[in-house]
Amino acid sequence: MEKSKIFFFLFIVFTLPIIIAARPIPDKAKIESARAFFKDKSIEFVVPYAPGGGYDGKARLMQRFLEKYLPRVKVLVKNMPGGGSMVATNQVYVARPNGLTIAILSGVGIVANQIAETPVVKYDATKFTYLGRIDTEKRVLIAGLNSKVKDLDTLLKPTGKVRQALTGPGSGSYAVTQIVLSSLGFPREDILGYQSSKEAQMAVIRGETDIHLSGTEGAELARRKEVRPIVLLTASPIEGLEKVPNLFSKELMEKLKLSDDTIKRISFARDLMSIGYILAAPPKLPPERSWLLEEAIQKTLHDREFVELGRKSGIIPLVEPLSGEEVLLTVKRLLSVSPEIKSDIKKLMKPL
Repeated sequence: MEKSKIFFFLFIVFTLPIIIAARPIPDKAKIESARAFFKDKSIEFVVPYAPGGGYDGKARLMQRFLEKYLPRVKVLVKNMPGGGSMVATNQVYVARPNGLTIAILSGVGIVANQIAETPVVKYDATKFTYLGRIDTEKRVLIAGLNSKVKDLDTLLKPTGKVRQALTGPGSGSYAVTQIVLSSLGFPREDILGYQSSKEAQMAVIRGETDIHLSGTEGAELARRKEVRPIVLLTASPIEGLEKVPNLFSKELMEKLKLSDDTIKRISFARDLMSIGYILAAPPKLPPERSWLLEEAIQKTLHDREFVELGRKSGIIPLVEPLSGEEVLLTVKRLLSVSPEIKSDIKKLMKPL
């Protein structure tokens, strides 16, 4: 049997039953009432960035499968860019809690901005109705083929400021940039305002900027030799980029002779990125409706065709699902940081 088939078999056998068993099942009559409510209705699936980026790709890949597992329900993807994902996050938080609004959100952005108490935060991250996690964040710092940044050495000792493309102060990439890359101390000029990761990547390819801290879609560009991968920020390997240095590795931290404070920041960022790409609905969603939505989401994330499409397209190289309850527990744990880390994050996340 092929390795991918064996992996998928184990993935289905061991993860789906655990996730489903962990969720309390509401009263049967309430479940049937919720099914009747959703029938022939449309669910708005909010994406916090413009079309074409990683979040958009994940949502559109899920769209058809959610309709498969929610019979007679139409799922409509709605892009709501702005504020580095915070516009959509705040809008979803105050939407009607009827089950007809769900979103793919940045776990990193939600948690980091709340810890930093940035002005854009109009929500309490512990009160969203969480429906699950798609995968963890895996980031790769990419540079243009003609950029002055050729490798990690030229990044850390550049000739002049390194121009970095960013989506916005609320985004996950902005948070990780401020927490991690700022700690490395190289001179940097942040160019904000790109409406999606795709726009930021194109700015790098065109030479408008030198670097961008991208998600897995940046890894795909690197594999196609359209950009140069400089350093990884990931707790697990990225296929095809195994030889690229990983800032989360103990070996590289020691080689760079990083200070204890910098290592603490990087370790926190690694934990933060584990929350990944999350699916959420407004607070106070009736449990029977959230149960049906989460059931459809978990079945989607464990669907063999979905998993294979995600892997082959590079949109979701490795599905790493969590239940909604597990996401909530992770959010609460990450928000319970020490006063020292919180103070540090507040300084680093201060808007430019």
